[in-house]
Amino acid sequence: MSLKKILLLLLFILAATISFSQITLKGKVFDVETGNPLPFVNILFNEKGYGFTSGLDGDFKITTTEDIKWLKVSYLGYQTKVVTINPENIGESFKIALFKTSYQIGEVVVKPGINPAHRIIIAAYNNRDKNNPEKLKSFKYTSYNKLYFTIDKLIAKKLKEVYTDTVKNLDSLAINLEKLKQQQHLMMFETVSKREFKAPDNNHEEIIASRVSGLKDPFVAFLATQFQSFSFYPELITLADKAYLNPISLGSTKKYLFILEDTIFTPENDTLFVISFRPHKNRNFEGLQGQLTINTRGYAIQSVIAEPSAPEKGMMSIKIQQRYERFNDNTWFPVELNTDLVLALPNTDVKDKKSGNTYRVEILGVGKSYLKDIEINPVISSKNFSHIEASFDPKSGERNSKYWNLYRKDSLTAQELKTYRVIDSLGRVANLDRRMKFLTSMMTGRIPIGYLNLNINQMFGYNQFEGYRLGLGLETNQKVSRVIKLGGYYAYGFKDEANKYGGFTELTLNRKYETTINYNYCNDVRESGMYSFGGEASLFSGSEFFRMISVKKMDGIEEHKVGFGFRFLKSFKLNLSLANQKYDLLSSYYYKTANLTDTLKKFNQSEFAASLRFAPGEKFMETPQGIMPLNTDFPVIYINYIKGLTFMDGDFKYDKVEVRIDKSYRWRVLGKTSISVDAGQVFGKAPLSLMYFGRANYMEISVESTHCFGAMRMNEFISDRFVNIFLKHDFGKSLWINRSGKWQPEFAIAQNISYGDISNNDKQVIPTGFSIKSPTKGYYETGLIINKIIPDGLMAIGFGVYYRFGAYSFSDTKDNFAYKLTMTYAF
Repeated sequence: MSLKKILLLLLFILAATISFSQITLKGKVFDVETGNPLPFVNILFNEKGYGFTSGLDGDFKITTTEDIKWLKVSYLGYQTKVVTINPENIGESFKIALFKTSYQIGEVVVKPGINPAHRIIIAAYNNRDKNNPEKLKSFKYTSYNKLYFTIDKLIAKKLKEVYTDTVKNLDSLAINLEKLKQQQHLMMFETVSKREFKAPDNNHEEIIASRVSGLKDPFVAFLATQFQSFSFYPELITLADKAYLNPISLGSTKKYLFILEDTIFTPENDTLFVISFRPHKNRNFEGLQGQLTINTRGYAIQSVIAEPSAPEKGMMSIKIQQRYERFNDNTWFPVELNTDLVLALPNTDVKDKKSGNTYRVEILGVGKSYLKDIEINPVISSKNFSHIEASFDPKSGERNSKYWNLYRKDSLTAQELKTYRVIDSLGRVANLDRRMKFLTSMMTGRIPIGYLNLNINQMFGYNQFEGYRLGLGLETNQKVSRVIKLGGYYAYGFKDEANKYGGFTELTLNRKYETTINYNYCNDVRESGMYSFGGEASLFSGSEFFRMISVKKMDGIEEHKVGFGFRFLKSFKLNLSLANQKYDLLSSYYYKTANLTDTLKKFNQSEFAASLRFAPGEKFMETPQGIMPLNTDFPVIYINYIKGLTFMDGDFKYDKVEVRIDKSYRWRVLGKTSISVDAGQVFGKAPLSLMYFGRANYMEISVESTHCFGAMRMNEFISDRFVNIFLKHDFGKSLWINRSGKWQPEFAIAQNISYGDISNNDKQVIPTGFSIKSPTKGYYETGLIINKIIPDGLMAIGFGVYYRFGAYSFSDTKDNFAYKLTMTYAF
């Protein structure tokens, strides 16, 4: 026998000896009351203090050469438990139930001296760029995501506390609810996606498999899994589209209370610090509470549990868990993400007459994401990325079980299989796909009816000129063609007693780059002296729809327009158009003709227009319904260039330039600031209808709108050059001391300014009898807004007041006030 073979044999025997001497212990930790698994539970074994944390599903596995005599299991908010291990039970799977305790972080009294947790938190902050996965040069991974909704089995128990005289019925209800919960879930979503990232901000995620119980639309499943930030390192952590200050951030030791709960030593000779956190009392900012496990190997986050410290009193609350593993060269990367949702059903409140407590029926949602095939700093071509950040494989909704099993961590349980089987059959009977398409179409203002879409934005409107406006708008949908779209509308104004109508056709050359050619015709009315940066005034766009209610002066217009639009260089969207217009001055003014004897109530105009939108860093999602924009943190810039032409019977020759800059900035603890600057100028000779009225939104009581002046009267000012500044700061709850109370309004302040002027009358066409007034000295108004005074379901109602001051204030003080209703999301 050769020496090599002898050496291999010895190594084999040695390895076998080691493996035979190893002891493997596995099990799961769960909540004794709910039966739900507990992730990232701290588990110590034996006297040396070696330990680890459980996985996302509460599961654990120990492999060691030592005899395991006992396990010490501890978890924030639960009683610590010591489990004795008998040698004869080593091969069993242990189920460890933990009981909740009344212990709360807020009850801890912090004594004077150095907090040992601060040194660890500061070290974690100093190393956060090194440990943040989104600071890597590149990475890629595959993610399996599952989300299911189930019944809160504690509903009946809560109701018992309120209605003691119906215990028998409630016992029956509790039994039935528990049976249903054990048999199946209410709803279930699964997706598989592949993600690639390349610094600094190139990102693309493709959904390659998608399944929703009762539905076939893959888009719904993707949205159902987007509830939390990818990692716990950004300064602001996003949960359900709301931002919270990270406890590992600059100066966080002054804002958060940190408590070193436990110290664990791993078999790899690393130390794990278990630290609980919550905001200091009477610190008003959007903060989190929970538990961090910091590994001394790079002072990186190994696991985190977090939830809002002052949850909203609306419909939804959320809690997240994340677990990280160390890869090559000590790089840490998330491998498991968990989201717990509690959805409170509206109009199900039950009030306890004795205690005054109100209970609401709740649905529980549990979302789990498992990352695999993780590659750190792979070579990725920049050609793999575009402005599309998320897309769907056309076959994502058609994957079979064999395909799914390649990515699932475990096979589906009998409970999960029954959920698909039962809900899928119900979905077919109730036609849930059609209903879901109806709901998503409602958000875009389109309702599918066979081969046509009903444009609900054309169905109803109101303004001071037309009064109530009723109409009907129809257009073809993708069932007819994904390339060509035809549409038209009819409307009638009950105050001006006039018919309006129009139609369009659009040819899509490239969906990804939104390249289209279109023709539009309308015989309608249009606001005098307006400017626009695209978009349709609809109930779902909110702001512009509510401003239109206040509009008083309109012109009749018959317009033929051809247009061409496309996207280029990722961040630019350009629309070009050529239009021929016939204006009819419907408001109480007219122009004198050149000989000053005749009056001019109509004029013709030809226009070339170029509209550019520049949104650096903006990303989009390519869905089966089309391209959808995602949020951008950078300023968004709009530029309009309009040239009046004298050919095709155009009466006026001029140039117009209009600019808008929108920017929002979210502060670490003081809320959100939004600023918008609008500016425009007419070069050459143009009639009043083509100049600029002050962008007012005044009625005795009106709904607050953006990009307009709350206390400025309609058509009070006219300019051919102007600058409007709209500044608003939303404090959120940072000014509210009683953060645990049921009433939690949110405060905001606003400051709006307008400067404008008009050229000499011989350079502009001013109507006869029209009083010229421009804000040359500056128009100023300040607003105070209190949002969420009345939260109810999805929406919350608030109230605001604006006050105008300066050179254009009224002598009677009460006339300077304007009162506003506000509408915001309740959660």
